[in-house]
Amino acid sequence: MKILVYYNPGPKNDVFEGTRLRKNLKGALELTDIGWVESIFALPDIAHFISPSDEAKAHDSKFDGVKLVVSALYGENDPYDRFLDRDDDGFYSLSPKAERMLEAADLILVPSSAERDLLVQCGLQNPHIGALTPGVNLARFEKSDPIELGVFSRYFRFPPTTKFALTIGDFEDKETVAELSAIAAAEPSLRFFFFGLPTLGDDLLLKKLNREAPKNLRFSPIVEDDVFRSGMMCASSYLAFASARFDALVALEAMASKTQILYVGKPVEGEILLDKKNCLAFLTPDKAAKGFESYCSGKLASTIIEGYRTAKANSLLETGKRLKAYYESVLKDSEETL
Repeated sequence: MKILVYYNPGPKNDVFEGTRLRKNLKGALELTDIGWVESIFALPDIAHFISPSDEAKAHDSKFDGVKLVVSALYGENDPYDRFLDRDDDGFYSLSPKAERMLEAADLILVPSSAERDLLVQCGLQNPHIGALTPGVNLARFEKSDPIELGVFSRYFRFPPTTKFALTIGDFEDKETVAELSAIAAAEPSLRFFFFGLPTLGDDLLLKKLNREAPKNLRFSPIVEDDVFRSGMMCASSYLAFASARFDALVALEAMASKTQILYVGKPVEGEILLDKKNCLAFLTPDKAAKGFESYCSGKLASTIIEGYRTAKANSLLETGKRLKAYYESVLKDSEETL
């Protein structure tokens, strides 16, 4: 069995959630002894795509008789791996390219049952949808090298004992930006970092966000991998928001880092985050701010141990086993229809 895993947003943009998902998929395949290739000319049995931008290539693969698998809703903060459009009222819809790609797929993979339900609500007709978490490379987040742990504080030039929180998201997500700004303003003694991938024209937006943000909040483009990992491993908390797009991939990385996840809003039933089990949820930004302060001062019990158990259950090896079973089911269905 040979798998084409395809994602190529260009060198400048090959740094965010889509890239990490591609690495996880390839790592999971290697751990389960499944060969992957980088070209359709290598005659793969299955072509696995993760971005609707590649809809034309997916169509060509399908036309050549290659089975098509698509991973959807794993990188909705990444503009180059985004399947959904969102209107001013907060309602989601599939982009035209995304809809065509998903309807043509022999199998669609989503992070959880909640995302499967969302695709159905968006009008998707294709019933072949399976749930598979993005997995996490546990070795990437082992806190064994003190030099590596200090990279983040040196990069952003603050004392290594400073308490800080990380958030990953979309700079154009006004609701999440407003909620994070409110939390930062309520806790001026703590630091906050919001990372995203600016698209063309977002540089001015980024400057505006930083100009208007509380002094202890910084909006920053995605940093190099060693800086990001250092930040995730040293953060007091990773902040996730119900108002933001889905981030199962980053949530698992926080759990693997043994970093506490604070969730602003109510976790959606069926997603990977579970209140008081692998995260602490707060209904409002005000309560989240107080919760973060309480956690940093040791007044609030953590969910780190259970979170790490969640990460281990979704390691690349375990993800690879499930992925292999999905691939085999796709090929078996193909044989039965011959």
